[in-house]
Amino acid sequence: MSETLTLAADASLDALAASAWELEPVPPHERKGVLRDEAALLLDRLLVRVARGRGALEVALGEGLAALSVGDRVLRLGFSCLGDYSRERLGIAGSTAEKLARLARNLRERPLLREAVWRGEVSARKAETIVPVTRGEDEARWVALARVETVRALAAAVKTAGAIEPESDEPWERVLLPCPPEPRAKLDEAMALAGKLLGASSPKWQRLEAICEEYLGAHPADTDSDGSVDPCDDPSSAMLDRLPSGDALEATKAWLEEETRRWSFLDAFEPVAAPVEMLGCGPLVDLARLDGDLRRLCALRSRWDELFGHLALLLRQLGLWHDMQFGSFGHYCAERTTVQKRVLARDRGCCQVPGCSRAAVQVHHVTFRSHGGGDEPSNLVGLCAAHHLHAVHVGWVRVTGKAPQRLRWSFRAGGGPAVNGEARA
Repeated sequence: MSETLTLAADASLDALAASAWELEPVPPHERKGVLRDEAALLLDRLLVRVARGRGALEVALGEGLAALSVGDRVLRLGFSCLGDYSRERLGIAGSTAEKLARLARNLRERPLLREAVWRGEVSARKAETIVPVTRGEDEARWVALARVETVRALAAAVKTAGAIEPESDEPWERVLLPCPPEPRAKLDEAMALAGKLLGASSPKWQRLEAICEEYLGAHPADTDSDGSVDPCDDPSSAMLDRLPSGDALEATKAWLEEETRRWSFLDAFEPVAAPVEMLGCGPLVDLARLDGDLRRLCALRSRWDELFGHLALLLRQLGLWHDMQFGSFGHYCAERTTVQKRVLARDRGCCQVPGCSRAAVQVHHVTFRSHGGGDEPSNLVGLCAAHHLHAVHVGWVRVTGKAPQRLRWSFRAGGGPAVNGEARA
């Protein structure tokens, strides 16, 4: 991976971190004074940008791991399997590495979906959801659907199609705690002891889990006289207890998606392309370069992870996903990491050039950014790749006005005069 890419990623992260680390956890007794609407929009704006940058790195990481798992390449680097390499060399769990590589291998058999994921137009979460049904002639239809639908709607469509749904991830929560030198020495000793009990190849998370289980077994949580945990310790706990579950939660998610027009009031963001083509995993794999690229990707991912965890913790502690009209924190995480769905959904997934019947795969700025155009929905319109790249930007087609109802199209054929047309509804 080139130094240019590393510097660009670091600069982007530094710019986000400068704003994000100024935000600190709010003590329970001060949460009632939080301006929730403003806080929700601010955290969402930062968190989505971080999530998409992190997601692009994971897509590239999966491609590199998939290339490394071919033949005896891992053995030639001195490791018995991909899981050992990822744990010892990259510092990530073997199951995580296998999952990333598995998605990359699945995408190789689905070129249209692979390109959409690489460009950042379809999130990895959506790709995992529709992989069982994106085969042959159905691939284009499912990819077009993934660009405009929510993760929940895609999962329901896959289930209706009779395909086996992919396994859901277990609930996760990232915790970041400062550790001074003295307790760090104790922690290292405990980790070494846990390694002797669980085996030398046991990952760090498994050792920490065993340590925490031992501690909680000897130190139960503080409870009130009736045996319940004090709800005042977390003001959002009362709200969480009232959340729907099971089929009721799915119905709530579907209702919120329609009621909010897929959260059209939240900011729209540009896709973040995965830096896949800069990896050393071409036809002739350079193992030394590929190993170095993977280590640099993981170092970048760790920095983005830390920032993502900080922002996600703030949003979850305050329960701001509720203010943004999501059914749960998991619902928020699943849907807000998708790309451009509001504009493409508004345009019904179709290219908006009059007379075109192709699917819209890209979002075009009516007033170019270089001319001062912004990312507001009225300045964005869905186009197919051919019209966007080979017609609009070459000059054969021109669009002006405001989306979606007040657009005007001009067409030039062979240098002749422009032919005007009104936007369709």
